[in-house]
Amino acid sequence: MKITNLNILIKIVKCDFSKIIIKIEKKHINEFKIFFIDNSFLNIWFSLKIKKRYSYHCERMKIDNTIFRHDNIPHPKWKYIKTFPKHFHNKNKQNVEESYISDKPEKAIVEMMNFIKKKLNDVETLEVKKETSNVVLFKMLKFCVETLEVKKEYQCYIF
Repeated sequence: MKITNLNILIKIVKCDFSKIIIKIEKKHINEFKIFFIDNSFLNIWFSLKIKKRYSYHCERMKIDNTIFRHDNIPHPKWKYIKTFPKHFHNKNKQNVEESYISDKPEKAIVEMMNFIKKKLNDVETLEVKKETSNVVLFKMLKFCVETLEVKKEYQCYIF
């Protein structure tokens, strides 16, 4: 059986989504994990036993207590889903919907990464907010140092 080439998928992620990732860990020949700037992660798994069996699991439990997962494991309780065995866990394990993610891993990874990028609330805006807060913090620190210098000059001490 042909194994999905994880190196190609990792290269796609690194090239197209470097602004939103912290690191990528290759866990096994059929699995890797992507860590994002907001402390969420995406675990990607491909079966070694069953051809074309996969799971793209995004976990945001530390952020907003949600998960998002596309998989095609044929759980009997999801037989009513139009795209069965493909299905999408939207926000939690029990809220299951149709999944239209591509069957081609090279396309599916891009679709999932774009979905996650949207969840990151516009990374550029977050970066601007971070820079702005750093400038404000610097100004406050500068003010405190200047105030301390003035008080020191007059022999006043702050405890």
